[in-house]
Parts: sequence; structure tokens; C-alpha cells
Amino acid sequence: MTNITITQNEERQLQRLAAQRQLYTCIKAIIGYQLLFSGPITAILMFLAINYPSIKVFVASWGIGLWLIDILLLSKYQKELKEKAAIIQEKFDCDVLALPWNPLKANNSIDHELIKEYSNKYNNSKLPMPTIRDWYPTSVQHLPLALGRLVCQRANCWWDSNQRRRYAKLLAITLLILVLGVFTAGLLANLTLESFVLIIGIPLMPAITLITRQFNEHHEAADRLDKLKAYTDKLWQDAMAGLDEDILLTRSRTLQDEIFDGRKRNAPIFDWIFRRLRKDYESQMNHGSEDLVNEARDKLGI
Repeated sequence: MTNITITQNEERQLQRLAAQRQLYTCIKAIIGYQLLFSGPITAILMFLAINYPSIKVFVASWGIGLWLIDILLLSKYQKELKEKAAIIQEKFDCDVLALPWNPLKANNSIDHELIKEYSNKYNNSKLPMPTIRDWYPTSVQHLPLALGRLVCQRANCWWDSNQRRRYAKLLAITLLILVLGVFTAGLLANLTLESFVLIIGIPLMPAITLITRQFNEHHEAADRLDKLKAYTDKLWQDAMAGLDEDILLTRSRTLQDEIFDGRKRNAPIFDWIFRRLRKDYESQMNHGSEDLVNEARDKLGI
């Protein structure tokens, strides 16, 4: 039987999970500040400019500045943090799921000191953090490693896809309300075309750019994960039909490569949304995993 449920709770693995969580927390903080400055603060400035047209050039400059900071600095920095988090998660998965490391996909440049630094920040946080123990369903302990690994990889794909689709819908609604609200305010103020561009159009661009990018990233990520889940389901059926374990390992490694690539690109989801969805999704994920475990035990006589 697999050691996944034991290995995943070892101190070394918990440090890795805490470190990658902290890195994603940093990314979420950056996105949160971007939304704050490009949303509520920009809206206040726009309404001030409607009443005091003399500051409209300043408000337009504010919007351009936020947009340039996002494009030239923050997007690149977030990409670097996501890659670090993905590599740390890959280290965890390779150890816990007993997968060979693929140097063509992930370099091994993350220092142990960095993992320790970020894990300490996570563990010392005063904010309520979700548990990182029992990362994968404990029911896989009843399966051989090759099958338990596959159940865990499928759980990765199912969980991430569903919450991203819900979050993408929330972003789309937010963007629609933002655009309609601000443009309606501008029309009601009887602004000239020049004032409309300077007070409404340009300052709104950072928020539109940020939310649209977030929507596209989450929606595309969900599509990729659905394809991976379908691949995993097909691989599971092959395993139930007696697919050789060496072939199953090779295909699991290929699946893991795609999971890793997605993690490097995927935008994180805010903790308050994650906490709200976690209980229901965790219950559904565990139920689905238990069904697969029972299926394997019935068909293979494990």
C-alpha cells in the first residue's frame, strides 16, 4: 500500500506546503493592492475630477502610472513568485507521489533556506490560515502507489478547475458592474469627450486590464484542468483494465508535467473565497476519491 498519507505530513513536506502557500499569499497581496488602488481609490479620484475638472490631467496620469507599474513591474514579479511556488509544490509532489524529477520542466534552484524563510512566515502569520496537513485524500492509503498517485493527481485537477470557474464568473460580474457604474456616472455628469477620456477612460484602464487578465487566466486554467481531468479519467480506466505499472508511471509523469506548467501560469484565488468554498469542495473531493478507491478494491481485489 502507498505511503502517500504518511509522507505528505512529514515535517519537510509541510515546510514546502507552507512556503508555497506563503508565496501565493504574497501574490494575492499584490493583486489586492492593485485592486484597491485601481478600484476604490481611482473611483474616488474620478468623482473628484468630475466636480473639480482642473485635476483631470492628474487623474489621467494616475491611471497611466498604475497601468505602467502593472505591465512593467508587477506582472513580471508575480510570474517569478508563481514559478517559485510551482517548483516548491513540484518538489512536494515528486516526493509524496514518488515521481521522478523532470529537469526539462522544472529547475532545482530553490534553496532550502528560502523554503524555510517562507514557511516560517506562513506559520507565524497572525491571520487564520487553512491547514496544510492531509493535503491529499487519506483514503488513498488503501491503494497501491501507482493507483493512489493517480487519485491524488485527479483530485488536483478537479479541485482547481471548479473553484476557478466560480471565481471567473465573479470577476466577470465585478467588471460589468464597474464599467457600467462608472460610465453611467460619466454620462450623467454631461462630460465632454476630452473630459470623459481623461476622467473616466484612462483612469479605468488599469482596473479593466487587471480584472480582464485575471478572468482570462482563471478561465483558461479551468479549461486546461478539465482536459487534464479527462486524461486522468481515461488513464484510470486503463489502470483498471490492467495497464502495466511502468507505463502508468510514465503517463503520470507526463500528467504531472502539465500540472506543473499550469501552476506556473495560474493566478491565485483570494483566501476568503478559498475558505468559503473549501468545506464543500473538500467533502466532494474526498467523496470522489473514496469512490475511486472502492472501485479499485472491487475490480482488482485489493
